[in-house]
Amino acid sequence: MEDPVVAKLREIRDRERLSTGRMARRLDVDQSTLYLVFQGKRGVGRKLLDAAIAEYPEVADAHALALTISHASVADEPPGEAVA
Repeated sequence: MEDPVVAKLREIRDRERLSTGRMARRLDVDQSTLYLVFQGKRGVGRKLLDAAIAEYPEVADAHALALTISHASVADEPPGEAVA
């Protein structure tokens, strides 16, 4: 399952017909960082998340969903087992 924040950023990029480079400039992050995030080879870091929420407030809802999903998966784990 794709990270909801990445899915929302991809949706915005497509909706606004932005290149990855143009979106990266709007978010003031390196183009290669954003490219790797879209490729699933890098996670969404704090700087990218903060910039994305500031530029596109709907990303905050996607982040809340990601936290809910993460919390639910931890709650499903038997006691004493770590979540990878």
